[in-house]
Amino acid sequence: KSPFFACNDRPETRYGIYNERLYPISSNYDEVAHYQHLKTFACLYDVPETPLRITGKDA
Repeated sequence: KSPFFACNDRPETRYGIYNERLYPISSNYDEVAHYQHLKTFACLYDVPETPLRITGKDA
């Protein structure tokens, strides 16, 4: 699960597995309105990336 899992966890949310994490695929939003909102406003978007920590003298 991502750190933002609780933000998307609603009864109608459908999840998929990507990069060994549960990723929200659909939350039953109006897709056109959601897209316009993303284009108009700044947002924090949950992406299924694996966090990496690189250490050492060449990091």
